[in-house]
Amino acid sequence: MSCYAVIRRSATLLTILFPLAAHAANPVSWPIAVQINRADTLVVWNSPTAIDLGQMVWEYDYEITKVTGTVSLPFGGSVTQDITGDIDPADRIGSGETRTLPTVLLDESLADAGSGTTATVRVEVLPTGFGKLTVTNIMLGSVTVPIFGSRPIQRINLEATVGLTGFAFGDYTRDGLVNAADYSAWQTQFTTPAVPLADGDGDALVTAADYTIWRDAAPVVLAAVSIPEPTAIALLLVASCSAALRCSSAMRGG
Repeated sequence: MSCYAVIRRSATLLTILFPLAAHAANPVSWPIAVQINRADTLVVWNSPTAIDLGQMVWEYDYEITKVTGTVSLPFGGSVTQDITGDIDPADRIGSGETRTLPTVLLDESLADAGSGTTATVRVEVLPTGFGKLTVTNIMLGSVTVPIFGSRPIQRINLEATVGLTGFAFGDYTRDGLVNAADYSAWQTQFTTPAVPLADGDGDALVTAADYTIWRDAAPVVLAAVSIPEPTAIALLLVASCSAALRCSSAMRGG
């Protein structure tokens, strides 16, 4: 069984095992808001929706947009300070892509040196396509409040956004469609190493197998269009090279 077939069969099996994911959306955008109290050792957030499972690849991005710390005052009331700017942007913002689920998008130990606050934040996509955020290793420090001096942080409020977009098998231009433009992308990148977009089966090469993936996913109308198979393309390249060599030899002989 081909790698492509295994991937498609796995996606179908997950849809059967987890029926909620069968009604998933694509793309998804998850706004996250959690409160971390001083006595907490674990905070968990689960997404209300799931990303569609049956895709070739998923692009994602995330950002921790706001982090505030709140302290209580001796005679009632509280003061809240925004400490987002004290966290390295490289730890708060990121993007990438994945060909498999489950996957971890973020797993960072965030620290605010000024207050002595630390926590490990993990954002992942589960096998069901739902998102999950967990906060562990929680230690809330203290901040200096004018007049009242150093006060312990009683709670942290964290806000973030996570976005995912899945692209179907054969969508090599990643425009949400499987059409002739994707064939052109495959043809241009044929036999290209590295990690090209037209790598449908995830083996880091663009080969005839990736053409088959596109052909099987393309609309019926494209099946009637005269598009050469990979073998025909290879023969055409060989014939062109042979003709060029014969021409060169004839010129030298003349």
